[in-house]
Amino acid sequence: MGIRIKERFVIKNCRKTDYFGQNTSVSIGAPHLSLVLRPGNISGYSITRDTRRTAVIRKRGKMRKAVLYIAMSLDGYIADRNGGVGWLEGDGSDCSHPGTYEAFYKTVDTIILGNKTYRQIAEELSPDKWIYEGKKSYVLTHHPPMSTEEVTFTARPIEDLVRDLKNEKGKDIWICGGASVINQLLESDLIDRICITIIPVILGQGVPLFSEHEKSMKLKLKSVKSYNGMTDLIYEKR
Repeated sequence: MGIRIKERFVIKNCRKTDYFGQNTSVSIGAPHLSLVLRPGNISGYSITRDTRRTAVIRKRGKMRKAVLYIAMSLDGYIADRNGGVGWLEGDGSDCSHPGTYEAFYKTVDTIILGNKTYRQIAEELSPDKWIYEGKKSYVLTHHPPMSTEEVTFTARPIEDLVRDLKNEKGKDIWICGGASVINQLLESDLIDRICITIIPVILGQGVPLFSEHEKSMKLKLKSVKSYNGMTDLIYEKR
């Protein structure tokens, strides 16, 4: 089984059409035609290395999407000035509405969290039981403790982790938070869908969802849904 290529490399001595056959093998290093190839620049194909001088192009099935699903205040904060989230509620006008969370939760089987978000969930919101039981959770931390059956603590670069997960089989990947994790993935263009619930509150101060970026991201509005004073906005890249 090949090892996924992460570095920039050159494929030589092969026709451009060779890249579009299923499980095509091409040699690296011959002195004839050269083509620079980078992982991910051929949509629908994965790049692996069988040997030091041979690369394999495999046709992928439908790629998993990395989905940001999060709530924020009307003025753009995901936590208040103290890091609290007690304000995450509607205006009481339609308390019986189920919202969109349960339907969304069924579409994912993997969850990405930063260490602060994990600690807030594990220590404050649900200290007795891991709230995402049955899903595979990855917690990004520079000092990973021992992983458990359901939670993997990792110091891997988040971009590498998400790229690899998107190439695996499974349901979509939930980018849960926090802001640092989200903005690193936005900067790397690795978030495919953005689902934001606007909460009817203006906090004035707090933890902003978005930070400054070097490049813009064009979006297409897929749906709008309002209930209990909250509004769900769903965007995809275009």
